[in-house]
Amino acid sequence: MIKATLLHETFRGDINRVNSDYLKSISVVDVDRLLSNTWKVVYENLVQKAEVNSLVDDQIRQKLKRNQIFTPTKGKEFVKITYPNDLYRVIRRSAVGCLDGCNSKKIKVHPAQTSDLNESLSSDYWSPSWEWGETFSVQDDKGLIVYHNCKFDINEIVLDYYTKPRSIKCPSLVKDDCYKVSKGQYIDHANNIVTVDEDFEVDSTDLWLKVAHLAASAALMNTGDLQDYKALVESIMLNEKIFL
Repeated sequence: MIKATLLHETFRGDINRVNSDYLKSISVVDVDRLLSNTWKVVYENLVQKAEVNSLVDDQIRQKLKRNQIFTPTKGKEFVKITYPNDLYRVIRRSAVGCLDGCNSKKIKVHPAQTSDLNESLSSDYWSPSWEWGETFSVQDDKGLIVYHNCKFDINEIVLDYYTKPRSIKCPSLVKDDCYKVSKGQYIDHANNIVTVDEDFEVDSTDLWLKVAHLAASAALMNTGDLQDYKALVESIMLNEKIFL
């Protein structure tokens, strides 16, 4: 973990260099919101790029959960799992199947290639196959549905997935501003009282530094200070493109 106070210090240092008056008016909660929103945007872009770029993958490897095993509920032609609350994006899926109660083996699970379920179930290419050890899946708003089409049983679903990015919150820095309802309390933008700092979760790289710098540039853009915004962005990118 990287201390939330360190991101605040970096953010405020960037702003102070170019617009000290704005720095005086921005609250701890507003800085947390800017840092958190920036982290979520950066994270989404990194997740999209990670599967094809190992250098990007290294930056968020701490957020990846591998070989997570789920016991599915069974339907007639499929099994289903409910996604865990911390799931952000599934990057790999597989299953453990068996035929006639024995001979367990790993089944490759591919995303469905067509929106027509009947076409997938009847296709020679996409229909579930024990012999080839392959099948397909679809997602709904709660989880993953994996089809076997009554050709074999599926006992386990195995996922590799990235977890959701967590917000950054720093109540330890709150003194006397409008977000304190009483001494020692901090109200975030979701109207939750926060009493303990919630630090930046990835500490294996300098990603935290980029997030703090980019949040500062976003703050300057919000003020309409486009010249200082552009200068700060150019100084922090350091020839490394982290956006698509």
